[in-house]
Amino acid sequence: MGGIAMSLFASTTNGERYGVLIEIGSGSASVAIVSSKPHSDSPDIIWSKRETAALRNVDNLKESSKSVLTALINILLDFETNGQLALSQHAPKARITTMQCTVAAPWSYTVTKKIHYESDHTFTVGQELLDKLAKKATTQTEEALAESKVVTDLGLETASKATMHTFLNGYSVQTPLGKEAKKISLVHTSMMVHSYILDTLRDLQKKMFKSAVLEVYTYASVFSCVVRDVIPKHKNVALIDVTYEATEISVLREGVLSYVTHTPFGLYSLARELSAITGDPLTESLRHLYSENIEEYVSTFKKEKQREIEQLFSSYIARLQELLLETGDELAAPRQMLIHSAKNTGSLISEFITMASKQALKMSPVITDVNEALSSFSAEELVAKRDQSLLISAFFYHTGNHCFTIEH
Repeated sequence: MGGIAMSLFASTTNGERYGVLIEIGSGSASVAIVSSKPHSDSPDIIWSKRETAALRNVDNLKESSKSVLTALINILLDFETNGQLALSQHAPKARITTMQCTVAAPWSYTVTKKIHYESDHTFTVGQELLDKLAKKATTQTEEALAESKVVTDLGLETASKATMHTFLNGYSVQTPLGKEAKKISLVHTSMMVHSYILDTLRDLQKKMFKSAVLEVYTYASVFSCVVRDVIPKHKNVALIDVTYEATEISVLREGVLSYVTHTPFGLYSLARELSAITGDPLTESLRHLYSENIEEYVSTFKKEKQREIEQLFSSYIARLQELLLETGDELAAPRQMLIHSAKNTGSLISEFITMASKQALKMSPVITDVNEALSSFSAEELVAKRDQSLLISAFFYHTGNHCFTIEH
């Protein structure tokens, strides 16, 4: 695949940056070619394609990840012809310089640590101190995960490490170097990814995008950055990502990612258990989860089956309650909640989250769909498609990833 692909990527034009964005979702994969102009408010999606992995009865996460990677390979085969053609028509001399990869839960794990240093005397912030604090955060993360069953089961590997935010004397500072303070705090994030997926992405970069820089991030970190930079009114918010195989909640406090947690249970998981109760095929069960009339569907079964279905939904709501209570600090989860979910499931998921919030937090949440929040930022075609994940990744690329400082 590599020879043909590289012939297109010869140079950049007019200050535009070109990147290939690869997303590994929990039950789908996508590839897009995106351009970013220096003074444009939004990115330009030149070409994109998403493929959903086959819905199967599997209880092994590695097998599920293989299905997603198969979907990715299928898309890349199409990229070889249609993607390249779209790029050459857009700009014949365009050169792709970045291969930006975003990996969602449960194939990824995002760990955030806040590290402090304080002195009785004023000190000048130097690179040595910043490196020392970042290393301390990394050590704490490694120690916390050393005996973690999640890390062992998934074979997680660190894909990226970054300083997400810096505070001097309690105030947020974007460029701390050279400034004076008595107290400094770093918010540091380690982005862990399933090693099998990480190896695949590295291999693809070598074979298809040799001249492009490989960047791998967790979806939680990218999602939080876009919320902070593109829709900043959401400063204290719970970001809820409900995908096919996982549900992940990220807590932002004053625009800073403070905690991320997830459960490996999503829409496909619900569909499998619903199918086991009703006897309907998996695809049929998933279709009913997408339906606006799920209550009507449930009512067609005998009382005993209805109770089993209600217990299934109650069990998922209980999982959401646990996630909402696990905020990483003594504060409750924010009342404001921004939801990203598969298309046509927003109303059902919102209902589940509302019930979980009322039970766990004793309050009704203020829920906003991320599609609605991003709809005023152009990219109308993607908004119409409701490809929220791709839109978020594209905005992240467009902002130049300046949300955090990556450690190399």
